[in-house]
Amino acid sequence: MRPGEPCLLCQPGATGPQDCGLVYLVMSDPDLRAAVRAGPRGADDS
Repeated sequence: MRPGEPCLLCQPGATGPQDCGLVYLVMSDPDLRAAVRAGPRGADDS
């Protein structure tokens, strides 16, 4: 998963983030949630 790119993991019947299994897994894991909020790796490297 990369920000700005379409998700290819959607399950039939999913209508958006509210019923996406991947979003559920990321948001239910504190470490993954923190990593997503921190942004892409290397974004601050110049």
